[in-house]
Amino acid sequence: MARRLQGIAGGLAVYDEAPDNVSSSTYSSTPSLPGCRVAPGRRADAGLPLARVTSNRIDVEALAAMDGVGRFREVLPMLMDPVARAEAFVSGDAAGGCRVPSRGMERHRATLRSCGVASDARSRPAFAMKAFTTPKKDGRTARLVLDARPLNDAMRRPPSMDLPRLRDFIAEVERHRFAMQCDGVSYFYQFPVDASISRYFGIGMKGCDMLLNVLCMGWSWAPCIAQRASNVLVRDLGLAWVDNFLVASLPRFPAPLSASR
Repeated sequence: MARRLQGIAGGLAVYDEAPDNVSSSTYSSTPSLPGCRVAPGRRADAGLPLARVTSNRIDVEALAAMDGVGRFREVLPMLMDPVARAEAFVSGDAAGGCRVPSRGMERHRATLRSCGVASDARSRPAFAMKAFTTPKKDGRTARLVLDARPLNDAMRRPPSMDLPRLRDFIAEVERHRFAMQCDGVSYFYQFPVDASISRYFGIGMKGCDMLLNVLCMGWSWAPCIAQRASNVLVRDLGLAWVDNFLVASLPRFPAPLSASR
């Protein structure tokens, strides 16, 4: 499964099984939806280090050039086209923007920079928003979330995610003898954001703001982009639920042989 997906779109980084620090029962539970509004964690969790992330970057242009990509092409420009981004703003003009400082994010500056997740802004971002961390399941590391409500409010609503229905997942498993699941490693971070539009994804920080170089949790368009890309990645293999991939093989009921004369 991992080898199959790693041959697509620049090499998708995936887990073949649950990480060492997460139990199988927890790991295989119903996935949560990245991009949903998440409340900041407790103050006691503020000092948790950011979780290690993959340096893999999906080649979104190569992905869009594949056959049968369906509606992924409709959302691809949002990652790399300033014109498409500008047209998506309700006001038609994002020049006003905003600047909301983040509390205590300076401690993560070096990590964000070394992981390639963000870089120091050389000029004031169009949107410099508040970022915060929330604990991951392991309880020892944290994930980064951007409070992108100012950006979301300024943009039109994203299109449908094309998320499969739960009953489709159940039906897919029931049709086959074998099924397996794997998870994308820091999946949103595998989608690069072109430098020409990164000024919309600023993190307000004391001293110097930062610009995100990758897709982030908190932006309303992110789940749609990730899900539609996932639908392409597992086409003819199985189904995807954002960053969770279900792959099935060997039909439970073989196709009947045609009658011969």
